Amino acid sequence: MWSSIGSFVFSVIYAVLGIGALFAAMAVNQINNQPPGPGRAGAPAMAPIAGILFALLGVMALLLAVMMFAAGLLGLLGRSQYSLWREKKRNEPAA
Repeated sequence: MWSSIGSFVFSVIYAVLGIGALFAAMAVNQINNQPPGPGRAGAPAMAPIAGILFALLGVMALLLAVMMFAAGLLGLLGRSQYSLWREKKRNEPAA
């Protein structure tokens, strides 16, 4: 049961990190779209790549969050059957 709860906790952590990375990607892309002005330089040359990498990291973290949530849910749903199987194996005579 504790591993299922741990999976839920990690899924929330990964979801927060993924959403944060997607917001960072949007912020970087917003900076990239601003033209240079007086007293303000244009975006650095590598800035578009940074936005893409933040977006990729965010999507990967959100996918990992979904997978961790699914693992926790399956662990909770199958817990009673697993407990019955363990009890049955424990009561079998040794071969």
